[in-house]
Amino acid sequence: MSAAREAEAGSSKGEDKAAEDVGRIRGEIDATRRQVERYIEEVERRRREMTDVRLQARRHPALVVGVGIIVAAAVGGAVLKSRRARDRRAVSRLRSALGILAGKTKRPETPRKRNGGRLVGLIVKAAVPLGMALAKSLLARGAAAMSPPRIPPDRR
Repeated sequence: MSAAREAEAGSSKGEDKAAEDVGRIRGEIDATRRQVERYIEEVERRRREMTDVRLQARRHPALVVGVGIIVAAAVGGAVLKSRRARDRRAVSRLRSALGILAGKTKRPETPRKRNGGRLVGLIVKAAVPLGMALAKSLLARGAAAMSPPRIPPDRR
């Protein structure tokens, strides 16, 4: 064999080895890319599940019921506190009025009116029905999630 033919045979072997290496590396890259895509899809699926409120309510009905009870108790407590404060002010006004009528006390100077009490009253009046409706719906969802699923008669 001549030297030129040997050089050609050696270069073709080197090219074959390089082509095999490139093919092997491309295969590894593709496999890694597919694996990363699977991981990304799994993370996306988990993110969607975690942000799906209805799914979480179905999976954790006791938590939904607990949150509903807490919301109802908080709204009820706010209403009760508001009513007691209003009743105390009314009793205080009644006592002072009776004292003035009986002549035991002088008529007090009229204090400046504050509008903050009205705003709080309006907010409480609007929040109570909303809070009760929210608590009722949360309790209903919790009860529905805890009950066994219905099976249609044709599938029994």
